[in-house]
Amino acid sequence: GTLLQPQIIHHITDNSGNVVQEYERKEVRRVVSEEVANEVCLMLENVVNKGTGSKAYVDGYRVGGKSGTAQKPGPGGYQDGKYIASFCAVAPVDDPRVVMLVMIDEPSGALYQGGQVAAPVLQKIMADTLRYLGVVSQVTEIKSDKIQVKVEQQTSVPDVSNLSVEEAKKVIGVAGLEYELDGTGVYVGSQTPAAFSQVPVGTKILLKTVGSTTDDNVTVPDLTGKYVREVAEILNAMGLKVKTEGSGTAFEQTPVPGAKLKRGDVVTVQFKEENAADGQIEPY
Repeated sequence: GTLLQPQIIHHITDNSGNVVQEYERKEVRRVVSEEVANEVCLMLENVVNKGTGSKAYVDGYRVGGKSGTAQKPGPGGYQDGKYIASFCAVAPVDDPRVVMLVMIDEPSGALYQGGQVAAPVLQKIMADTLRYLGVVSQVTEIKSDKIQVKVEQQTSVPDVSNLSVEEAKKVIGVAGLEYELDGTGVYVGSQTPAAFSQVPVGTKILLKTVGSTTDDNVTVPDLTGKYVREVAEILNAMGLKVKTEGSGTAFEQTPVPGAKLKRGDVVTVQFKEENAADGQIEPY
């Protein structure tokens, strides 16, 4: 929980291996308490053991981390299909020796999420680094924990409503879930279990499909409360264009939810942010 002055040199040695100069750790100030820092480390460990960072798991060591997936900005909004995938990790979480960040600019292929693309790269580098540094393996403790985790592993059901069936399949697969199609449509009309439910990994999601390849009509979804990136992803998947105004979360849209549009039509969405001074929501 302490902020340190950045430095890249630990010590300097001469030709005989004798230390001629050492650089001591310099603490700037305490940012959070030791108790809070330990709690955050445990949360990060859960991301690797139970969540989206499972591909960063290093056998024999306690690793904590967090994935990141950012859509790249461009003129007038986000670029379609352009992402930066990242994963940041620390190990071992109970006595950190290594902090590592892996970023992949514009990953190719069907997967682009940080937990799917960057985490496996970090896992290989982290494993080699820990062994190079001589960090003692915690394999006995980890094995029992890992068995427990596999039994209890849960995941959040993604919201795939209004996505094309093919896109929905990819999203569900990334979440570690399976799917079953109800109907022969090309878009997802509804799903069971509901979006954001917590379910065991491997659960089958029932997708009720609607529409056809010759049907250019789509129903405008309710975008209230969603962030810019979420709005862009939803509308792009439906074949609609988006015009955004402001920042924060969506509070107004044109056309209104439930309206019928042709693919390629534009939906204008206004966003607002919470005013930090008085807690009120102010539109931009």
